[in-house]
Amino acid sequence: MTKKAMLSANAGGTTLTAAVVDESFRIVWEKSVPTPAGGELMRASQRAEDRIAFTLDHWDDFLPHREELLDAIAALLLEAGESAREAGLQVRSAGVGVTGAVDPLTGWIVGRTGALNQPAWGEFNPTEALKDRTGLAIICLNDAKAMALGSLVAMHDSAVDHVEDEGILKEKPFSREGRTLLDFIEIDPGTGLGGGYVHKGKVWYGDDPAKPDPDVGEIWKHPVDPSRPGERFEEMACGRAIAAAVNRRGRELGDRDVDRLLDEKGGRMQDLLAAGNSALETLIREELAHAGRVIGLGILFLNGPEKKRLNSPDIDAFVIGGGMVGGCRTESTAVRALLARAIHETLENEGMSPRPRVLFTTIGGRAALLGGAFAVFGSR
Repeated sequence: MTKKAMLSANAGGTTLTAAVVDESFRIVWEKSVPTPAGGELMRASQRAEDRIAFTLDHWDDFLPHREELLDAIAALLLEAGESAREAGLQVRSAGVGVTGAVDPLTGWIVGRTGALNQPAWGEFNPTEALKDRTGLAIICLNDAKAMALGSLVAMHDSAVDHVEDEGILKEKPFSREGRTLLDFIEIDPGTGLGGGYVHKGKVWYGDDPAKPDPDVGEIWKHPVDPSRPGERFEEMACGRAIAAAVNRRGRELGDRDVDRLLDEKGGRMQDLLAAGNSALETLIREELAHAGRVIGLGILFLNGPEKKRLNSPDIDAFVIGGGMVGGCRTESTAVRALLARAIHETLENEGMSPRPRVLFTTIGGRAALLGGAFAVFGSR
């Protein structure tokens, strides 16, 4: 009897990844390629003072880049499908995590997002576009929602750290009542700062299933302080912002060794921590602590104004995921501990009671691959 498997893919701003996932949710094949860079027009947007405004102004000019990106995703999915068939696995469907506000009923990306690494990525249906290119049944969902579903899968394999003030304890996450944790809010400080709600083991899009709100959990677009609307959570706490701050401050030191490491390691915080340069380590720790404080304010926002706006369920667990906090290296643990300490201090200083649980997934970006497969599984 032919065994069945699911395909999944995640279209990140830096990397495109596809996988074959078996029915036990084990990744049995995986491949990553760089996300298409977009050519001179993309470089022009990077030089612009306001990249989002530049992207929106040149929307039609960026449409060929959208097609290039869709072709690249489709090529990876087809390669994954061929690998599955060679292994004797039957595949007919794929779950794909993409950026943007994806309507769960139609697969349509709502609005013009002005995404910095994927311009013109909105006001179209990637589900239909990928189906036409691959012949597969496709389910597209927002990448942060895919990460949240992947975290749910990972929790059953204990791929989660429970961070306490005195250190990090490996545990299988349960609710306060001792049941499997099926309700949590995901926050992903990666290239951007996505998020999503999981309620009763499913992505929660609001209290009206007939009118889902694809923006639920998208903390990135909200201001940290309503009096300063231009300072949004994403610009203050995402991995890209942390890397930019470390890079800027590192160059200001005028230390040749620091310059060399920044060039060699780019924005990879864990690799920079592993380099053993004390001046650079101090900068990284300071910027991670700042990001943690902002994420703590994000938790307060989600538990306060946003909870009231959405009339959301009572959820007292927050999962921090993404590549920046993933892995089991000493440096991975250090990143999680630094963020956790700053988050907890912020919640305590702001008087949040009872204090929510803060969990960190350790599987990094692979959570989105598991989540894409889980989305396919749940649609059967």
